[in-house]
Amino acid sequence: MRYFNGCVFTAGLRKKNDDPNTPTNEELRYIQVEGLIQHLLNNHDLCWKEVCWYKENEELQLQTPTLQSFTEMEIEGFWKMLLTIFKLPIQQSLVTCYRTAYNEAFNRKIL
Repeated sequence: MRYFNGCVFTAGLRKKNDDPNTPTNEELRYIQVEGLIQHLLNNHDLCWKEVCWYKENEELQLQTPTLQSFTEMEIEGFWKMLLTIFKLPIQQSLVTCYRTAYNEAFNRKIL
């Protein structure tokens, strides 16, 4: 959840600050799912420096558990689970300068 929350928070700050690197909802979803999987495979190319400390300090090591010992099939199952969990209702956006949008979207999915 830290990675997910960090992505949402960073996207919100970028939007609030009119940063040209503000992601679209699709780009945010991609980073949240594919970025997290790559992060857990110890590939930090997709990570944002605001979310992943490894980007600025390559001496750090990932805490366990990671996906490095998982099979391709297990990783694909994890990927599908992430897509299901983080699916947003229609017309809902996580890229907003109001930090409660992610919480509302997540609560709607749970409830």
